[in-house]
Amino acid sequence: MSWSFIAINAVLLHVIGIERFSSVTAFLLILQLTSASGIMSIEICNRFFYIGKGLPFFYGVRGFRTIFFGTCQNKMYINWLVFTVWFCSVWGLSSKERKPA
Repeated sequence: MSWSFIAINAVLLHVIGIERFSSVTAFLLILQLTSASGIMSIEICNRFFYIGKGLPFFYGVRGFRTIFFGTCQNKMYINWLVFTVWFCSVWGLSSKERKPA
């Protein structure tokens, strides 16, 4: 879970620069924390928070629930697949060199 977010942060730092990095990253972190269904179930949240299903933190919370409580064991491969796709795609973007302006 943290490797995906670190990779996302690396891409954001690389793309938008240090000036706007902290505000965008803080917004992304707050969005992931509120939409991951770690505190409140996604089914009773507003439809806006369904965006969390596209972010890696949602699948991290679901993976922890599977490991610790044994729920959704038949969906554990989806958690690993999402993490792998997020990490590889963001890592591929961050490995490209930034051209000076």
